[in-house]
Amino acid sequence: MNPDVFVKIEKAQEIGEQIFGLCCEQLTIQDQLGLARIGSHVGNLANNLRSALNYTMRGFVASKVAPFLSKSESKKIERNQDFPWAKSSKRFEGLPVIPLAKKHCMDAYRFLESIQPYHPGNEWLEPLMVISNTDKHVEIVKSVKSAYGHISMQDNRRRLVEPVRFFGPSLLDTASETLIPLPCYYVPYRAFALKEGKWVYFMAKVRNNSLNVMGLVEYFPYIVEKTINDFETVIAVSDESANRS
Repeated sequence: MNPDVFVKIEKAQEIGEQIFGLCCEQLTIQDQLGLARIGSHVGNLANNLRSALNYTMRGFVASKVAPFLSKSESKKIERNQDFPWAKSSKRFEGLPVIPLAKKHCMDAYRFLESIQPYHPGNEWLEPLMVISNTDKHVEIVKSVKSAYGHISMQDNRRRLVEPVRFFGPSLLDTASETLIPLPCYYVPYRAFALKEGKWVYFMAKVRNNSLNVMGLVEYFPYIVEKTINDFETVIAVSDESANRS
C-alpha cells in the first residue's frame, strides 16, 4: 500500500476516535455546536478515505493505463482520474477513465465495476462519496441525537430478542448474566446506554437517509482499506498473468 494511502486511512481512524469522544461528551447535554462538530468530523472522515481511494486509482492509471494512451486520450482523463463511482451501470460506463481501464486492464475494470453501489451489498460507496461532497461543497453533515427507552433485535428466525436490558445502574447481558456498568457504549447496537435507562444514537443525515454515526466510524475505514487491498491484489495478479503469457 502506498504510504500516502496508509496515512489517509490512519488519519480517518484517528478522526473516528475523536468522533467517539465527541459523542460521549454529548450524552449528557444537548449542544447544537457539539452536534455540528460531530458532523464536521464525519465529513473529515469521509474526505480522508475518499483521498485514499483517489490516490490508489491515480496510481493505477499512472502505471497501467497512461503509458499506453495517445495525447488526446491523456488529455481527456487528465482531470478525471479519481476513484470511479456511479449510481447506475450506464453512468459508470460513461466515466472517462472506464473505457481506458477496460481496454488496458480488464481485471481492474471488472473489479471496479463489481464494487459499484448499484450492486447489492456495495451501497457503502455512495454515502461515502455523498458525505464527502456535502462537506466539501455544501455544508457540514447534519447530525442528530436520538434517545430510546427500549430496543429489540431479531434473531436469525426473525423473532424479537432482547440480548441486554437495563438493570439498575447496569446493563444486564441476558445470556451470560453479566452486568455492564453504565454509561457504556454497546457495540452490537452501536448505541450508548445511559444510567437513566435510555439508549442514545447519533445519526448523520445523508440526503433522505439517517445513518448511524458510530456505524460509519467502524465500517468506512474497514471497507475502504479492504477495497484498496483487494484492488491492488487484482492488479498484481493481472501483472503476473501477463508476464507468464
